[in-house]
Order: sequence, then C-alpha cells, then structure tokens
Amino acid sequence: MKLLYITPYYKPAWYFGGPPRCIAEQAEILHSTYNWKVDVLTLNLNGSRKIFDSNNTVVSDENGINVNYLPFYRVPFYNYFFSKKLCSYQSEVKNYDAVHIHGLFNAFSSLGIRMANSAGVPYVITPHGMLDKWCLRKSAVAKFLHSYFVDRKFLKKAGVIHFTTEDEKQNSIYPENVRCKIIPYLINFNVRNNLHKALPENEQKIKAVFWGRINPKKGLMLFVEAVSKLSPEERQRFTLDVYGNDEENHLNEIQQLIKRYGLNHIIQYKGFLDPNEREEKISRYDVMILTSYQENLGITVLESLQQQIPVFISDRVNVADWIRKYNCGWVTEMEIYSMVNELKKLMKLTPSQIREAGKNSVQLFKEEMNIEQLTKEYRKMYEELIH
Repeated sequence: MKLLYITPYYKPAWYFGGPPRCIAEQAEILHSTYNWKVDVLTLNLNGSRKIFDSNNTVVSDENGINVNYLPFYRVPFYNYFFSKKLCSYQSEVKNYDAVHIHGLFNAFSSLGIRMANSAGVPYVITPHGMLDKWCLRKSAVAKFLHSYFVDRKFLKKAGVIHFTTEDEKQNSIYPENVRCKIIPYLINFNVRNNLHKALPENEQKIKAVFWGRINPKKGLMLFVEAVSKLSPEERQRFTLDVYGNDEENHLNEIQQLIKRYGLNHIIQYKGFLDPNEREEKISRYDVMILTSYQENLGITVLESLQQQIPVFISDRVNVADWIRKYNCGWVTEMEIYSMVNELKKLMKLTPSQIREAGKNSVQLFKEEMNIEQLTKEYRKMYEELIH
C-alpha cells in the first residue's frame, strides 16, 4: 500500500507538542510492519523557526519514511500554516492508494484535503482534537468562516474521520453520516520504572511537574488558584516545576498570580525542556500535572505513565476515563473546589500509595495501547477505506 501523509507538523517539530511524534511513529510502524510506502508532505517549521536552514524543499529519509519539508508562509490575518510549494505535488497524489490528512483549520491541511478530493483518492482526516467543542469556541469567528467555506464541504466527503478516544468523538462536532473510527495513536510506549526515582518512604514533599506549551488552554491559572487554597501544612508538602514554551505571554500572567499568592517557593518556571533530556528529568518527579480545558489523547500524560509516574489531570483530558479505570492518578473537574479536593486527597497519601498509582499504568498500556492490536486496527482502517 502507498500512503501520503499531509501534515503541517512532523518530527522534529517538537514545539507543536505530541502530534509530530504521533504522526511520525504511526508512519514508521506501518512501514516497518507491512513494508508499506509512506511519504510525508509537511512544513520546514518548528514554532517560529525552521527545522532546516533552507528556503527550498528539503527531502529527508526518516527511518524509511520519505519526508518532504516544504518552505512555509504565514497568512497575516490568521495563524495559518501554508506553503506555496504544496500545490506542485497535485499531479503526484493520484499515485497513492490513500491520503491521510492531519489537523484542521489551517491552509496547509485544507489544501491537502482539496488535493486528495481533486485526485479522486480516498482520504482520512485526523483532527487531533480540533473538532472539540472547546477548540471551536476559541477563535470562533475565524474557525466558523474557515469551516463554512473550506472544511465542512470536504469533511462530508472524507472516507473516515479518525478519532483517538471515545471522549474525543463525543466532544466533537462533525457532519452526520460520515464514517468514524476510534483508534488510539500508534505509539510504541516502553513501560518501565528503572528511570523513575521513586518517592522515598521518609520523604514528605511531593514533587509535581508540568511540561508542554504554556497557554490558557492548559489550565495552569486555575491550578495555581487551587494550590493557594491548600492549608499551610499542605503547601509545605508540595512543589510544582513548570517546563515549556510560553505562548500568548501567558507565562507572565501565571507568574503574576504566583507572586500575588506568595507561592514563588512552591511553583517555579524551569524553562524549555529539551526532548533529549526529558525522560531523565521527568524521572525525578512524583506526579505529573495536566489540568487542561481541552486535551486530546494527552501524550505527556502517557509519557509520564510510561515511567510509572501517576498523573493529576482534568476530566477534559480525553484519557481521563482510562485514569479512573486503572487508578493511575487523580481526575478533577475544571472547577476550583473540585481541584482543591482532589489535591487534598493527594496530600493525604503515603509515598507507597502514590507509587502504587503509578504502577497501575502497566495494565493500562497492556490493554489500551497494545501496539500489535493497534497496528492491525490501522491496517484495517486503510484497507476498508480503499475497497
């Protein structure tokens, strides 16, 4: 089978969070398992910087995947990804059995959908959470106009809309009578505990960590408010280190709130977390925090659980049901007193009880993220699409 992936981000565009890793590993696993040819059209872009120092298309073999990194352009009135070079691949699209489009509400993905439709090649769309009701409310006017004039028409013609969890599907708005598939991301997590520096039994301070893009969606302001409402004794037992890239000058807002509540000694910003150092640094912590207003599969959650580090997340993170089912952490509503109550529950636990929650992740990965089963499900999705 010959597949074409069209995505505005691909590894090593780590600025954009989990999707670049998810897309790349999916392509590589399908290629290595079935010897399928998978080509990628993407942008030479990592945040506001180029991945390669070139103004031309850069072609690179990434573990057997032919990746074309196209020069990018930005549309000034909206944060669109775009490349004029993408149109030059129109004549080649017909040579593929299927096209997989990643992302929505950007010019790069939308043009990719049009190209597949024009070539008469069936296509899958993975929205990566972009059809979620919360996401659609953000920048609502721009997304409505884009949806009305561009995406809605082609969403109806999609062979499959691919969601990664049942929660993502339930929380999304999409056209009726479109075939949907629910398959978690195809990522090979190596579950282990040899790196995790487990909380010693005589250690009373719980060291928590957040890492990811620092923007209003992540709910850090509400989390700071919740910490401020803990008792002095509870606050003495807790620290939070924050890693990530600042977006929308949100870090300054968070730091001002931390200062207002006198929490500077408890919550600290540690800068950008280098992906090459991430695994070792995260292993130093006892709990991972992600109280987002909206989050798709939550790759940072799974990366923490991979090291058997339990998680404290909101019920808006689409793996919340898994966390409850396997007792891998704590799930809060996005409401201040719910968050405070869950934090108080955490503060009452012994180090061994906290470690036990992390160990429960082994069963989660075994049952929900079984790589062999997921690979077969993706193969079935593509085969049904083209027949």
